[in-house]
Amino acid sequence: MILRPKNLVVGVGCNRGTSAEEITAAVRRVLADAGLSAKSVRCLATVEAKRDEVGILGAAKHLGLPLEFCAKEALNAVPDVPNASEAPMKFVGVQGVAEPSALLVSGGRLLIEKVKSGNVTVAVAEAPPVQSDVARPITP
Repeated sequence: MILRPKNLVVGVGCNRGTSAEEITAAVRRVLADAGLSAKSVRCLATVEAKRDEVGILGAAKHLGLPLEFCAKEALNAVPDVPNASEAPMKFVGVQGVAEPSALLVSGGRLLIEKVKSGNVTVAVAEAPPVQSDVARPITP
């Protein structure tokens, strides 16, 4: 038996007009290159400004994943983003998209710093383990 907890969040940034196929391929490639299972991905995450981006919406559908949108203010408040960039600040008003959205939505740590592939940027974060009553000893 293989257990695959849904503990990964994939942050995605892209240029306007990027196809769902290009985004889907980039996400799959980054996960495969890192030896991570797509079955462990809880959701995709991106900036609120991409809410109407057909490529990201289509990629989420192709991957069978929910998509979470993050407010600019929340992304800019994420501390210690390793690869903040001028491009997303210029075009969207955020320090970054892939890394801060993955960190924000996961509430955990970055496993894969941003990987740029054509028109797509992908980062992966791991949510912290969930404490369960099952793992706690029963006391009389």
